[in-house]
Amino acid sequence: MNKTTVTPSKKITRLRATNVADEKYTGSEPVWNNEVAMALSGAAYTTALRNSLFFYNYYFCQKELRRYVIDWVALQPSIPNTIAIAYAKTPANATNMTACGIARAFHVGMPLRQRETEYMHSVINNAIQFDAVAENSIDDDDNTMGLPKAPTKTIQHRLKDIAKTHIAYIQGMQDDMICGSDTAFNLYAYLQEQNVPQVMIKQISLVFESDYDEFKAGTGLTIIDEQLTEAYSHLNKSGVTRYTKFYTALAVDFARYTQVKKATRAARTKRVPNKDKLVSKLKYMRESKDLKLVSVNPTDIIGATQLWVYETKKRKIFVYNAGDHDTLGVKGTTITGFSNITSTGKTLRKPNEQLAEFLKANKVALRKYINSISTVDTNATGRINADTILLKVI
Repeated sequence: MNKTTVTPSKKITRLRATNVADEKYTGSEPVWNNEVAMALSGAAYTTALRNSLFFYNYYFCQKELRRYVIDWVALQPSIPNTIAIAYAKTPANATNMTACGIARAFHVGMPLRQRETEYMHSVINNAIQFDAVAENSIDDDDNTMGLPKAPTKTIQHRLKDIAKTHIAYIQGMQDDMICGSDTAFNLYAYLQEQNVPQVMIKQISLVFESDYDEFKAGTGLTIIDEQLTEAYSHLNKSGVTRYTKFYTALAVDFARYTQVKKATRAARTKRVPNKDKLVSKLKYMRESKDLKLVSVNPTDIIGATQLWVYETKKRKIFVYNAGDHDTLGVKGTTITGFSNITSTGKTLRKPNEQLAEFLKANKVALRKYINSISTVDTNATGRINADTILLKVI
C-alpha cells in the first residue's frame, strides 16, 4: 500500500490579480534572483525580504498563501513525511502571515538564510500543536498509512486550543505592525467581542511579553544581546517607536480587560421578567382610524434599540434611541433605557403626508427622517399615554 505523502508544486504558480491602482504605490510582486540574492549583504537581504513581506501582507491572507508553506515543508529533507502530513492538516490561521510571505518569496526564487529557515521550522512546530490529530500522527513515527483518531479532549485542552486561536489572530496583527503598518490594533475591543475568559489572558499575554522582552534586548532598552541587536539592526527610530507603541498598547489592554473581568466575575445575571407583565400597565392607543395607524405589539419594545411613537393630540412624533450599552425597556407607563441626547421629538405640520412618508421609509431613510422635519425639537420624556400610537420598533 502506498504511503501518504505531500507533493510540492513543481512550477511557479501565479497569485490572484492585485489592485492595479494600489500597485502604483506598492509596486508589483517582488521577484528574486537566487544567485544575486546569495551575494547580498545581510542588511540588503533584510530590506528586500521586508519589501516582499509588505507586498504579501497588503494584498493577501493566510488562506491564499499557506499552500506555499506546505510546498516548502515538502521540499525540506530534514522534515519527516509524518510532520509534513500533520502540518498540511492544520488550519490556515495557525500559520502567521510572515511565514506565508517567506514561503511565497522562496517559491519565486528567494534563498533562505539560517535565520529564516529556523524561523520556518518554529512556525511549523507551533502550527502542528493546534490540531490534536496532527499531534497524534507525529507521536507514531512508523504510522504513515493513516492518522489515528483524536482522543477525547479535556476542558483544559479545549481552552488551550481556543487560546492558541486568539494568539494566532493577535500574531497576525503583530505581523502587520512588523511589516510597517501604523494602524492601531484595539486588543481590548477584540477581547470583548470574543468574550475571552479571564483564565486565558495570562497564557495569551505571556507570548507577547516574551516578544517585547526580546525586542527591548535587541534595541538596547534593557540588557544588550549581540544576536538580538543584529536581528533588530534594520529598525530606524520610527520603527522602534512603532514596536514600542504596539507592545505597550497590548500590555495596557491586557491589564484593562483583566480588571474588567475581575470586576464583573461575581455579577449575577439578572432574571428577565415576563414581557407581558412588564407592559401590562402601559397605556397607549391601539388604533387610529382617522390616521389609519395601528400600534405595534408593546412587548417588542423590550430589548429594542429604537422606538418611534406619535402623539395624536399634539401631532408630535418621537424617536427613542437606546443609550450606550443599553436597550429600551418599559416601567409602568414610561419608556426606559433611552438616550436623552439622541432621543427627540418634533411637531408634524401635515401629519397625514408626513406619516405616510414615515411608513414608506426603510432603516436607512429613518436615520434622516427626524432631521428632515423643520419644526423645533421637543424633549423626549419617555411617557406614553392613551393618545400615543406605537409606530415602529427596531
